[in-house]
Amino acid sequence: MKKRRYLSPEEKFEVYLEANRGDIPVGEVLRKWGIHSSDLKRIRETVRAGAVKEFQGRRSRKPMVSASEVERLGREKVRLEQTIIEQSVELSVLKKSVNGI
Repeated sequence: MKKRRYLSPEEKFEVYLEANRGDIPVGEVLRKWGIHSSDLKRIRETVRAGAVKEFQGRRSRKPMVSASEVERLGREKVRLEQTIIEQSVELSVLKKSVNGI
């Protein structure tokens, strides 16, 4: 009886790449690695599932923020803008009083 062949994740990915490359017949890749076509099918399904899972997790590069957080930040922005306007008026008044105008 033949011993079962255990491949590391890196080896499985190498099998996947070689089989999909197209320059070597799939049967030759299977013989080289000592695996069956059902093993290759399972490897392909695993790679596909992993890729789909990875792409689903990356819908946006921006962090997700709730609507209430957006509203809170909008109010904070308005408040800070008002503070800047008030300070610029105060600075203008102080400059006039120091310069005697």
